[in-house]
Amino acid sequence: MSAIEERVGKLEKSMEDAKESDNALGESIKDLREQSKNFVTACLTSQRDSVQELLDSQRKRLTKRNDALDAMMMTLKEETMVTTKALNTRIEELEGELALCREALGKGMPSAALSNEDVPKPKEFVKIRICRGRSSGKVARDNATGDSGGVCLRVQGTHA
Repeated sequence: MSAIEERVGKLEKSMEDAKESDNALGESIKDLREQSKNFVTACLTSQRDSVQELLDSQRKRLTKRNDALDAMMMTLKEETMVTTKALNTRIEELEGELALCREALGKGMPSAALSNEDVPKPKEFVKIRICRGRSSGKVARDNATGDSGGVCLRVQGTHA
């Protein structure tokens, strides 16, 4: 029986060694899982930080563009308001002049009573001779003395 007891003892010892190996292997697996988890967490954190940095950069760039567009829009609004005010003033002036003209025509005022000062003059007026040829039908402008042989309209004078 001592041989059987010796074998049982060896088997018990092998079982204890196997249990210790299993426990050690379990601890190693547990450590590897923890290391793997830490590695993945570190990688994901790094990626998240990179993406966040990119998003922050884009947000700053877009904010600058938005601020510039806001400033341009405010300038355009101000210019539009100034232009609108000037146009409204001019419209009121023209409406007043129109009312005076209607009143003058309504009273039967002769056209000779209107002075040349009331008629706005262009800023620049130059001598132009426009002739329409008899055969070609084309308009020719001649500031010299040439004649195209057609009907000519001569306009001359200067004022600034």
